[in-house]
Amino acid sequence: MKITAWLAGTLATLDPAPQPPQPDLTPIVLVHGLDGTGADMARLARHFRAQGRTVFCPSLVPSNGSASLETLAAQFSAYVDEHLGPDQPFHLIGYSMGGMVGRHYLQDLDGQPRVPVFITLSSPHHGTWIAHLRKGDGLRQMRRRSDDSQRLNAQIEIPASTRWISFCVPTDLIIVPSHSSHLPRAQQHTLWGLGHFTCIMERHAIRRVAQALVEAEKSLNPGSEIAPSSSARFAAP
Repeated sequence: MKITAWLAGTLATLDPAPQPPQPDLTPIVLVHGLDGTGADMARLARHFRAQGRTVFCPSLVPSNGSASLETLAAQFSAYVDEHLGPDQPFHLIGYSMGGMVGRHYLQDLDGQPRVPVFITLSSPHHGTWIAHLRKGDGLRQMRRRSDDSQRLNAQIEIPASTRWISFCVPTDLIIVPSHSSHLPRAQQHTLWGLGHFTCIMERHAIRRVAQALVEAEKSLNPGSEIAPSSSARFAAP
């Protein structure tokens, strides 16, 4: 969605500049949502880059819900193999439909060993009524209590060496009901904000997401020195 990309890019200019990548920090891959592109993730990406993170923002096509989630997950898998190599671990953060693409990558394409931390932002883990308003293979999979979502939820296995985290926004009018954003068996977070775009646009939400990632890394690597999310403060508007 062009207006989402424009707004994310504009807000990102208010934030601290990217810092040189720190090779000891695990790379992050951000996956956009329905009708989106990688540019939608600009503000979230800039926050992590200001911490010295290497961040990738692929654009999956088509993103309009016509392609199945399996198709997009295969495209995502090819992207990370090409840009990160077949063995490089990375953290995966999926927004909206991107979280569901991430789940197919982890659960169906055996991506889980490469992803120590998986975070979803306003993703329809139990479907959304809004998906009933449009047609397409991917949209059908994101409808309320679809066979696909029920299968994924029934087959969740989270190894002790990984952390799964989900963020729900109660004011979300795209994920209906909003509690559908709760990922079963994952660590749950609730964010209050303006709605569906809160997690990728609003500074307080971006800080919470970044902090959750740091805390997850610390829980996986006790005693390690990890750049705190507070090191990338947002400039005043």
